[in-house]
Amino acid sequence: MGIPTLINTEKELFSKIEFSEYDVLVPFICLKTGRCCKTYMPHVPEMDVLAIARFLHWSEEDTFSRYSDCFRKCIASHAEPCIFLNRDNLCRIYNHPLRPSVCKLYPFSYESSDVTCPGYQEHYRLIAVLTAFNTPSQIYDSSFCPDISLRPLPFYKWKEVIDIFRSCNPSPELEHRFIAWNLRKAPYHHA
Repeated sequence: MGIPTLINTEKELFSKIEFSEYDVLVPFICLKTGRCCKTYMPHVPEMDVLAIARFLHWSEEDTFSRYSDCFRKCIASHAEPCIFLNRDNLCRIYNHPLRPSVCKLYPFSYESSDVTCPGYQEHYRLIAVLTAFNTPSQIYDSSFCPDISLRPLPFYKWKEVIDIFRSCNPSPELEHRFIAWNLRKAPYHHA
């Protein structure tokens, strides 16, 4: 089984922990705080800005002008909210195909990670706890995961891994996703 058959790699973010005998996937759950979008305007090609404006039923000229002004300020290190962020701190183009890749991969696309992101803090804490008891051979995040195959977690290890995971008090959504992604069929055997 591979990661693309288990999850939608176009929409889901994760880290893959490779241990000596098996792999564990740790989902990233966006907490939708809008922190990332309040201080950053990604690069968007002009044609995409115009297409997004049409999608949002905004004036193309006004949208491009607002985008250009915001992007210039961000380049000059003046924090400026993304023009596509709404009042509820949600991205207006979150599910749009022209949403920039840097946004789709955030926080993993942000200079390795963004330690100020609350979702990433929870994600990193889970990885730290899971790897504290068993040293991994490698850890990849969804921005770069060259080996998309997965070695199932053996049944005899499941209780130990899930108990360690639950010791961090993950959110119900994170726990549900973690179990769904990692409770894969594996032959029972002892090491």
